Amino acid sequence: MRTHLDFHGDLAGLYARFSMAVASAITADRERWALWLPVALGVGVAGYFVPDSEPPAWLGVVALVGSVLGLVATWRSRTGPMPWLLIIALALGFVVAQTRTQGLATAMLTDDWRGEVTGVVERAEARPRATRLILRDLAMSRSFRAYKPDVIPERVRLRVAARGQSPPIGARISVLAVLRPPSPPTAPGSHDFQRAAYFKGIGAVGFALGRPRVIEPAVSAPGPGDWLARARAWLSATIRAALPGQAGALATALLTGDRSAIDKDVMQAMREAGLAHLLAISGLHMGLVAGVVFFTVRLGLAAFEHTALNWPIKKVAAIAALLFAAIYLALSGATVPTQRAFIMTSIVLLAVVIDRRALSMRLVAWAGAVVLLLAPESVLSASFQLSFAAVTALIAVYEAIGRRRFRGPERGIEHTGPSRFGRMARYFAALTTTSVVAVAATAPFALYHFQEVPTVGVLANLAAIPMTGIWIMPAGVAALALAPFGLMEGPLWVMGHGLEILLWVARTLSEWAGSPIRVTAPPVIVPLVAAAGGLWLCIWRTRWRHLGWAGPVVAVVLTLNTVPPSLLISGDGRLAAARGEDGSLTLSSTVRGRFAAESWRRYTGASRTKPWSADDGQGLRCDKLGCTAQVGRIVLAVAEDARSHEEDCRRADILISRVPIRQPCTGPSQIIGPRELRRGGAHAVWRMGEGVRVETVRDRRGNRPWVVKFEHKRQ
Repeated sequence: MRTHLDFHGDLAGLYARFSMAVASAITADRERWALWLPVALGVGVAGYFVPDSEPPAWLGVVALVGSVLGLVATWRSRTGPMPWLLIIALALGFVVAQTRTQGLATAMLTDDWRGEVTGVVERAEARPRATRLILRDLAMSRSFRAYKPDVIPERVRLRVAARGQSPPIGARISVLAVLRPPSPPTAPGSHDFQRAAYFKGIGAVGFALGRPRVIEPAVSAPGPGDWLARARAWLSATIRAALPGQAGALATALLTGDRSAIDKDVMQAMREAGLAHLLAISGLHMGLVAGVVFFTVRLGLAAFEHTALNWPIKKVAAIAALLFAAIYLALSGATVPTQRAFIMTSIVLLAVVIDRRALSMRLVAWAGAVVLLLAPESVLSASFQLSFAAVTALIAVYEAIGRRRFRGPERGIEHTGPSRFGRMARYFAALTTTSVVAVAATAPFALYHFQEVPTVGVLANLAAIPMTGIWIMPAGVAALALAPFGLMEGPLWVMGHGLEILLWVARTLSEWAGSPIRVTAPPVIVPLVAAAGGLWLCIWRTRWRHLGWAGPVVAVVLTLNTVPPSLLISGDGRLAAARGEDGSLTLSSTVRGRFAAESWRRYTGASRTKPWSADDGQGLRCDKLGCTAQVGRIVLAVAEDARSHEEDCRRADILISRVPIRQPCTGPSQIIGPRELRRGGAHAVWRMGEGVRVETVRDRRGNRPWVVKFEHKRQ
């Protein structure tokens, strides 16, 4: 008969065997330990953005200094330095993120403002119906009845009606404009436009009320930043002049990173076909640009006997490719995916120069570390998460394939050279594998940020990627190389025909496939567990890496079980929406808040939006005084006029009012007035059993440096 002591003995033995297995697996993957240091750095950066209030300035510094002292004190210990190095990387990420945030200290307007704005044009983006200007070095003079702004932003973004030529970059202009703070999220947990503007140094956005006046022309000898901006603007204008229409807009996006001229229907078609990633300059584009230059220069030098025999033409070609890649980085705007791609490409090319082999997974790890150290806020961006998820997964898969091929001869398996048909089959197999892996790796992050994934992504990429690599980008590289000589038209003509076919593929497949897979915006835990599981799978090499499959599985389960809100109310109280059982989103108005309405459609995973009607049966009832909604047994009223208060106070359980309530109102259990609405931002209401849960944008964002503290001032 087993005793209590026997049971504890079995438990202790099981724990000992488990500990030995874990220690053995960790030791076997010793060469991969260093790959976790950039991961720890990223966790530290992300950890800074988690609290809803600003952490003390000393917290990260104390943790960093303490971990360094711990490393010194235990340098020769049995555990080795790696645990302390991970803690140091964690603390360093926190310190870097906090230092970056506090160092920016972007000044933001706290209320709407109208007046004369004077500033230097830093950037100009030509759009179909308007030009978007970024102004710096501002002066703001108030006009009649406008309040004096508390702060002068470092930069503002203005929308100017497209009438004639936009002002030149570097010129100082003056224009009458309406400015407001950057928009807060449209729903709790949705994209934070204010935070994005804060880290771009933009303190206000708005629109011009007239044509800008140039009061000081652009200087003839601009600084590096203005010179690059002018070069990008000239290049974009030249491309669009040579290639009118959407082919020119796509060419501009691929060569300069300017996507402002792409029509919404084209972007939607590219997105639904799974080809939107082609418009974000990343590893594919940078690799193609560097590869075309490398092989062209090497082939050209090899054509001459003297250079072929006496010059290190491979190294010369690598240096030429690196220089051209740096120019492409500067001209394309140096976004996060482009920075990552350039870092990785430059390391590979430098490895060629010094006769070394670049280690792939280490390459992507340290590229990520460099990006995080330079721009820690990028860890929150969709571009960072999608690009690194795809590249990390692809490198891990092809590393595994390479190891199997390497072990083939050891097992007596001989690999003969493939036939021409075999090489073609292998190419398309590799292309299919690449597409499947990239779509699977990025799906959790795409669902979190965009709430949809395309259904034909693999098929579309099988057609688009070869065409981009063989036809479109080589012609684009030739156009860039010939741009200083005014000879872009020929390569752009070739590139344009390829882009027309690419656009036809996107439109055809998007129409054939129908709607993409849509979900309700999942909680933030979804990308976290997906990233943790994916990194576990990709970094480790021993069998215990398969534990990482739990991450994607949990992410899928959480995503499928996310419940959409029953009701949404905008931050100004002018728009309400109810999620119907048929998957549609019923709007109180189709005229107001169109941007918020489209954002809510994605946020709730709705298939479509529709206007309110008296017989739609979705529980939302509206008139000129406001709206009421039935959520379970709870009646919620949104009042736009004080005349509705008497009835709303009598019938509603929750009352949200855009106008002050100036009468006794004891019926509702919760009253949200205009001041609370303005401070709290958009409201979301979930049905919880027989009650409801109300959450605001402010509840999710807390009080951080990028959160505007709204102050109402009399205009």
